[in-house]
Amino acid sequence: MSETHDIPDAKCKACGANSTYSPATGNLKCDYCGTTEEIAPPPPAPKSSLESVQAQMIAPASITEEDMVSSLHNYMTLGKYTPDDILERHAVLSIDRFYRPAFVFKGAFQAHWTASFGYEREETYNVREQNDKGYMVWVTKTRKVTDWRPASGTSQGDFCFVGYAGSQATTPAGLDLASLVEGCKAMLQPWNASYLTGTNCESFALSPNETYRRRVTGAVERDIGITVQSNAQGDYQKDWNWTSSTSWDSTSLLLPLCRLKFEYDGKTYEFWVDGTNAKRYRGDALPEDTGKKNAVYRSFIPVGLYTACLGVALYLVGFDQTLAPTHYVPWLTLGAGVAISLERRHSLLKYSKQYRQYAAYMAKQESTILANPQKATPPRRLKPGVNPAYDKISLPIFTTLLLAFGIGPLILAQINLTPPSAPQEKPHSAPTPAAPAMPATPAQQDMADDQSMAPAPEAPPSPPLPQPVAPHEQPMSAPPFDEPVNVGSNAVSPPLPSMQPATPAPVATPNAETGIVFAPLNALLMASRQGDWAQVEQDVATIRASEKPVVHGDRHAARTENEAGLQLLKNNDFAQANQLFLAAFSKDNADMEIANNLGYSFLKIGDYPHCIRILSILLMHNPVRSAAWINIAEAEARLGNGDAALSALRLTIYFNHNRTALQSHFRDWSMDENQPELWRRVLAGGLRDMDTIPDSSL
Repeated sequence: MSETHDIPDAKCKACGANSTYSPATGNLKCDYCGTTEEIAPPPPAPKSSLESVQAQMIAPASITEEDMVSSLHNYMTLGKYTPDDILERHAVLSIDRFYRPAFVFKGAFQAHWTASFGYEREETYNVREQNDKGYMVWVTKTRKVTDWRPASGTSQGDFCFVGYAGSQATTPAGLDLASLVEGCKAMLQPWNASYLTGTNCESFALSPNETYRRRVTGAVERDIGITVQSNAQGDYQKDWNWTSSTSWDSTSLLLPLCRLKFEYDGKTYEFWVDGTNAKRYRGDALPEDTGKKNAVYRSFIPVGLYTACLGVALYLVGFDQTLAPTHYVPWLTLGAGVAISLERRHSLLKYSKQYRQYAAYMAKQESTILANPQKATPPRRLKPGVNPAYDKISLPIFTTLLLAFGIGPLILAQINLTPPSAPQEKPHSAPTPAAPAMPATPAQQDMADDQSMAPAPEAPPSPPLPQPVAPHEQPMSAPPFDEPVNVGSNAVSPPLPSMQPATPAPVATPNAETGIVFAPLNALLMASRQGDWAQVEQDVATIRASEKPVVHGDRHAARTENEAGLQLLKNNDFAQANQLFLAAFSKDNADMEIANNLGYSFLKIGDYPHCIRILSILLMHNPVRSAAWINIAEAEARLGNGDAALSALRLTIYFNHNRTALQSHFRDWSMDENQPELWRRVLAGGLRDMDTIPDSSL
């Protein structure tokens, strides 16, 4: 069982007063007359039981009280929320010196090990794969493989570790003093009781074997493992195993520790320092300033309020996956708010630490001036920092700015402060009865929001459009519909079988939300918007029943012009291609391939009204042609008619029989930043509605 006891003071040989050990001189110094006396050589170490083990070596304390206080001040500068006034308000209650028992173990080890070393190499192999033409062919590929090889060997080495041999490894507060003792690096001296004057010395509580088992074995095993694995070879290693043997000798010694007790705000704290190195210390957990914590937390109140308000605003406006790229300002504002809050937190904590460091520096300056004025350095100035006292003013202003810049654009967009654009002129005809208002789908509501936020773009001028030739009564049946084409605004439909167009229905006034002038097609759009697919099929049947046969014009000359236009389309010369398609259409306005190519060329040159009109004529002959519907959808979107565009896109989905390819096209185009924003939103709405649209039986 260990115990702590005081060592009797040595007597001064000159005056008989008490002499104490001075770390500054390494000798005994008289407290009365100041006489110094060298420490006498140690007597032979007695052989006794564990309770009276005599240390063979000792590490004399080498730090002064000023060093201890300076280390305490450095410790007080640590911690995020340590009170700023702790250096001014703390009071040192006592400074005590201790010697702790330990054994130093010097020995050697030998380890026999085995392992597997992996060497990476590259090899080739053959595999059958399907090529782009659908044929299975042999393909040569390369891959990396690892060759594992067994290995073994023997490693040897020396070690030297210190193990704490007392019974007070930790303080009541949980400070690890044993590791502080074992990490002591100091010049050892032969044991002499004179070094212990004025200190407390702890007795040995563990034998060398017990100390080695409890405190040193783990360190030796880690040292052996590092030495063994230093033999690693190859690119990879695994399956390490080793057996080791050790031999060691122990030497008992005493190592110095110093303890400072200080008080702050009515509570006592302990601070322990290595007696040979003031930079090594342990201390009780420092107090935390609740006011500083609250000031840091207040940094994030504006961002929290803004996030809550943004969530409410997005809920009211209508949030979907297409909102983020459109309304980027709220998200940029949120990111800026978080960055500013983090910067404020960093500034508060940084200034607090700088203030404590400044206080420690000034305390050291005062101590240096009192001891040796010549060693004092010029005082330095403390830079100003964030002052939490202004939070009542700064934080509300910060919150207001976040709301104004982040949520303001959403509110303005919702109430639609911009005046509506003037409607575009469209061909006049007899008025169409207004269809009753029906509830819109969520995707159509998104489109309506976009139409209220931005005026429709103006279409560029185009050459005069020739009128369709009046139909002639002649019995002729149209071939069955077949559409093996890739739908999309960037693909030209391949030639279709020639078809006899029917006379357009006698309807004239364009729909208020679309450029289509034919009532049956507007009925299709209305049914598509309502999701009434049975009505869609009835309307298609009605259009087909009203079809009347007509005769072609100069088909050979028209096809010649059409072929030349297709070549120009391949070269992206859309303006010249449009002129050739116009010429071809004037020669034979009953050729549906020419009508389709003409409508597509109008779309590419930006003449969206004529694009819609030509494709409407085509759809009056073949209302299930999905390639025409998707081009109409894009033209309507580019005109700013988002609701009509989405209705046409839903018809594209319904009449198309390759949903997988269609979904892939929609996804690619909706992510293309070069496409107009409204068109991308229409495509996103179509993607969202695709699963709710049944397959057509037509």
